[in-house]
Amino acid sequence: MQITRYQAGQEAQILTLFEQTFGKPLSLAYWQWRFLQNPVYSPLIYLMWDDELLVGHYAASPCYLNLEGTPILSALSMTTMTHPQYNGRGIFTDLAQQFYSDMQQAGFSSIWGFPNRNSHYGFIKKLAWHNLNLLPTLTLATQGLKTTQASVLIQPISQFTAQHADTYRTFCQAFPVSVHKSSDFLTWRYLQNPSNHYTIFSCSDHEQTYFAVTKLYQTAETRAVDIVECIFPADESLLLALLNQIVTFYHPITQINGWVSLQDALYLPLEKIGFIPTLPLTYLGVRAFGESYQSALYNAQHWRVSMGDSDVF
Repeated sequence: MQITRYQAGQEAQILTLFEQTFGKPLSLAYWQWRFLQNPVYSPLIYLMWDDELLVGHYAASPCYLNLEGTPILSALSMTTMTHPQYNGRGIFTDLAQQFYSDMQQAGFSSIWGFPNRNSHYGFIKKLAWHNLNLLPTLTLATQGLKTTQASVLIQPISQFTAQHADTYRTFCQAFPVSVHKSSDFLTWRYLQNPSNHYTIFSCSDHEQTYFAVTKLYQTAETRAVDIVECIFPADESLLLALLNQIVTFYHPITQINGWVSLQDALYLPLEKIGFIPTLPLTYLGVRAFGESYQSALYNAQHWRVSMGDSDVF
């Protein structure tokens, strides 16, 4: 069997392998958006072939991490696939080892992500990943949410500006590690996604332009909103105003979800408002390429992450 990097024209075989692996189709538009239109770097996609049959796939989404204020090249670990008839042959491990070696040679600092229950063991035991955290979902039941009058106008917007990116960067300075998000990156991630629709709420004061990115999540039992990005100050009245605006905009909804770490200034006011840790729990892990990055990247309290950093939301 042979390992190669993705070449144009192999999309149909990749989409076929996805459906064989997961039992559902993958949109070509979504795949192109995530892997070919990423504004940071060229595609990071490695393939395993048995003659002309595609039997393995591992892809990552390039990004920059802000490491104590300095952008470093990294990647979000994403789609791993093995042909059902080739399970148990170590295809994913072989792909990953070649992938990581080439990434390190190309100047990448690390690879990180949110392993699921099926892949977590392999990442830690076979690929030298470091466990960072098990993230709970913070959930607010919207029934009984306290109303408040906002001191500023909070409203949906249709584009990101440099001011949004500046505020994001300022807020992330409280954490040594965060995903670097320019206005171009925010636009690509939330406004150009062909499969998911996001609504961005924004407001400004005399100093900064705040924003929250939201997405409707529905099941047979639940109609909820995920706050996938929340760049608002730790001000209870302003957060209440934002939450009330979300409830009004998406009415009817039963709950609001998000990720906020205990170290984040937002945690306590959100807890006071009524958010509680719930399921699901999400693994966060990283592998640094080189000892120079390990002390910063292997400290769980250094990381600021949001639902929007994951490809699931």
